[in-house]
Amino acid sequence: MTHEDPIDAQLRALPDLPLDPRVEQQTLRRARAILLEEPPRGVGSVLQTFWQRALAPALVMGTVASYLAWAVQSAGALYR
Repeated sequence: MTHEDPIDAQLRALPDLPLDPRVEQQTLRRARAILLEEPPRGVGSVLQTFWQRALAPALVMGTVASYLAWAVQSAGALYR
């Protein structure tokens, strides 16, 4: 049993308009240039990467672990 999304149906009903080849090529060139662009390499970039990949997940994990420990301790106190 499949349920069709009404927005998908409306999008499929839209006419397929051809693009001007010049505009299409210009858009493709801009997209490729953006994808191939080098990310900035500086102290701020390194710190941001460290925050996003190491520090923030560690803080979230520590918060969850401390909450879980508190919840187990509180539930255990209710059964005493």
